[in-house]
Amino acid sequence: MFTNTKLAEEIFSNQSADTQECLRQLPICAHANGHEQIYPVSTTFDKTIINDLPYLPQVDIPPDCRSLAKMLGVICDYDLRACVTVLQVLSDQRNTDLMLYIHWLGHLQLYFRQQCTRCQSIEVISSCRIYLPDNQQFRSLKDLLVLQNHTEHRTSIELVSEYLNLPVISPSTNQIYWQFKDLFDILNCVCAVNLSHLFQTIHLASCDKSNFHDLGDGMTVLKEMGVEKMISLYHHLETLILKCVMENKTNDTLHNAIAKKRHPTAPCGSREDWEWRFGLTCTKISVELRTLIGLNLENEQLPLLTTDRELVINTNGAIIYACMEQKIIENLAKDAGKRFFISPLITNTCPLVLAALNIDYVERRGSGASTKRCYFEVKGTGGSFNVQQTRFHISENERNTCETIAFNEQRKETEAYLVVIVEHCLDPEKIELAALINWSENFKLIHTSPDSHICYIVLPSPSDPKKTKELSADSQSSKPGPYIPPHRRK
Repeated sequence: MFTNTKLAEEIFSNQSADTQECLRQLPICAHANGHEQIYPVSTTFDKTIINDLPYLPQVDIPPDCRSLAKMLGVICDYDLRACVTVLQVLSDQRNTDLMLYIHWLGHLQLYFRQQCTRCQSIEVISSCRIYLPDNQQFRSLKDLLVLQNHTEHRTSIELVSEYLNLPVISPSTNQIYWQFKDLFDILNCVCAVNLSHLFQTIHLASCDKSNFHDLGDGMTVLKEMGVEKMISLYHHLETLILKCVMENKTNDTLHNAIAKKRHPTAPCGSREDWEWRFGLTCTKISVELRTLIGLNLENEQLPLLTTDRELVINTNGAIIYACMEQKIIENLAKDAGKRFFISPLITNTCPLVLAALNIDYVERRGSGASTKRCYFEVKGTGGSFNVQQTRFHISENERNTCETIAFNEQRKETEAYLVVIVEHCLDPEKIELAALINWSENFKLIHTSPDSHICYIVLPSPSDPKKTKELSADSQSSKPGPYIPPHRRK
């Protein structure tokens, strides 16, 4: 028997690469499952490192032969190959012993810490599979979502996990593996939900019939659950778009328009907020934002939630507006079917999503659209409002304030004085908006008595009964009358 291992090592090292590979495939008798079987030498393990895995082929390696055994491909150390192979075999054997997975992941983590390097091989995370107790599945590391903050956007993350079939490892889900969060990062596992995940999930959720009522084609009106899903996904998308903009400061146009020009404390719907939002409706901003987030509308249309609980896509044939106020939408919905209105739940909270999808606002329609500082004078009636009979009080100070705006063209461009009339003020069940009057636009619309301060609305000439009936903001007269909600018009 040849016993000079040093000479054997020298002979082996002087062989060509092809010859060395052939030698590694030589058969050897190894123990597995209590029996001796023939295996290629390079597929065997030193029995000292796998005592708890009897179904793996193992051989006894004398101490003076370990170096030669390594040359021949015998797995003798807790290295990358050993860990990956064992984890793969464990899942192939459908082994659910969590302690074995913990043991070998621990060795894998130690290996990378000693190497002080990151894993560059996609094959490693594809080959490594572990058992997930919360999902009762065996999954490859490449198919995991490893998330530190699982509470923020929790619903959205659960939807991504469900629709994309990506199990989660977090401090609360499959938490036994959370101790290896640093290892998962080294292995380049997916450690955050990204924009692509959300694009795919929104598309899949919009095609899921379980989210819709069983009406018509079963893909028209969303259930309450379906509405909540879409809202949570778009809220998460808004957060990631903003994060993407903030991390890419090299694009000065986007960073200035989105980050620098946004007022830090302005509430939603304020003058400053509207000015910022209107600035995002620029086509250039929309195109650059889509480019930044990798959204190609030609190949990847994202459906948006409407006020009717439907999903609409911004195609050439659709007329889509965003609006913050449900009441305004209701008043404009006379030609339903021709126009679609995005749900205020999306409009108020997702301005960057609307900008990326090139959605305009109702509030800025028309070439002369602008924001104004508005003064509101609210008047209430105990009973029903009657445009011909209702009387109300206007103080001298209120009249003077409106007059200074009405007869100053420069101030009228930036300010407005409006009178709001609310009927049934004392009855919580009946109280509602009765009329809205832009008094500074048509100062003569309200007649004031200098002695009593009792006022009434001046109606159009009786010679034009049509105008008397159609007292609305849509009037074509040069001086508009009071705005009356559609359901009150006769």
